[in-house]
Amino acid sequence: LEITGEIHPVIQLTKSSYDNGSPVFSPDGSKIAFRRTKNRINKILIMDADGSNEVVLTPEGFSDSTPYFSPDGTKIIFSSYRRDSSGGNTSNPSIFMMDSTGNNRRRLFENPEDALNPAYSPDGKKVVFQMLKPISAVEARTEDDWEIYTVDVTGKNLKRLTTNKFTDADAKF
Repeated sequence: LEITGEIHPVIQLTKSSYDNGSPVFSPDGSKIAFRRTKNRINKILIMDADGSNEVVLTPEGFSDSTPYFSPDGTKIIFSSYRRDSSGGNTSNPSIFMMDSTGNNRRRLFENPEDALNPAYSPDGKKVVFQMLKPISAVEARTEDDWEIYTVDVTGKNLKRLTTNKFTDADAKF
């Protein structure tokens, strides 16, 4: 791999034969959170930046993906088909938050449609993500009609940022 004129070796960090993806560094660069797919189930894992000390953060067997660290590195948000402690609906993927240790998982807000690919704002107060446009009596929707939304990390103040007939996805601040 060539970076700024220097040659750097490419190093494989994960040693499993399963599909590993969606890697993201912690803000201090010491950890990497990622998704591992095994038997069609996604789990969120964390490891040291050198590939050592892998820990499964979401072992329950739900389909969890797209982890993203908070700016201070203490929290991770992710998309998941899971129930929260209140037994909420799992019919569509939702945005969840947990400590970077895997503890204290909770649904960020109750979403009416599929919500995916969350990312924190630089100050850690908001989350941006894509969600299917809600179906209403006056608006039709195609399968790929994704819009960009924000919500406070408290789960309040859901705001739709885009309104168009195109797919808006993978937003970052």
